[in-house]
Amino acid sequence: MKGKTIALVIEDEDSIIQVVSKKLRSLGHKYKIAKNQEEANNIIVEQQYSFDYILLDLKLPVDREDIDPDSSVGFNLLQQIRGKYSQEKLPIIIMTAYERNISSAVEAMKNGANDFVEKPFESNELEKKIIGVLNCKHHKVVLCLQELPANRAFKNYYAEIVIYHGKKDEKINSCRLGSVMLRFFYLTLQARLQGEEWVNSNTLRKELNYDNSSDLYWLSKRINYICQWLKKNGLTQYFNFYESQIKTDIKIKTTLSKDQIELKITDFEKAKSETKA
Repeated sequence: MKGKTIALVIEDEDSIIQVVSKKLRSLGHKYKIAKNQEEANNIIVEQQYSFDYILLDLKLPVDREDIDPDSSVGFNLLQQIRGKYSQEKLPIIIMTAYERNISSAVEAMKNGANDFVEKPFESNELEKKIIGVLNCKHHKVVLCLQELPANRAFKNYYAEIVIYHGKKDEKINSCRLGSVMLRFFYLTLQARLQGEEWVNSNTLRKELNYDNSSDLYWLSKRINYICQWLKKNGLTQYFNFYESQIKTDIKIKTTLSKDQIELKITDFEKAKSETKA
């Protein structure tokens, strides 16, 4: 298998395995199948193969008596793998029924998953995800999350995400926008809305690929959802500013014609606590 792209597929549903296997063969990728945690652990521990990426089902069956039946086998595997390999070294794509269980996708991204694909999925969508994470291993990106003072009209803070979009030959302060990055943004926002810990004042190095401007349209739809959440939860004093700010930014983003693209995100939890006070 030398010189070949090799995947580890951890999935117990035969119908999903069939779709995945067909797509991997069409891409010329080799693969190994594990249907439960024990099989996956054995393959990983043996280290007979140097995998380029992993496709992981979060809802694997509990097949051992010593495992808590309420625990998530998929999450256990994700954490075990991330304990040994970084996101850059061994990308992981989560396979999950995302729309029905957004909290699982959020938690997976926070625990080191590179991306996710929603079940049931088309083979072309899976191909897009695979190409994306493989390109992650070859293109450098810097994502800066900086905690900055807010506008004087507000007491809370904002997290500012600055993305530098540049040409291929530009070095570290440039990036290529892709669905992986934009979905990561949304999941981070969603985690913040749920009151979970979020990284501020930190520099994250990601390796992502450029897709196309349709991803920006996708993000704008997700942002509209967040705005509706703000309105529903009585955060109207922040909603108007937030919505108008995002709309302004999206107009800039749709053409990808600017060298610097900025997305300002409200510190929702602080805003929420101040509203209650």
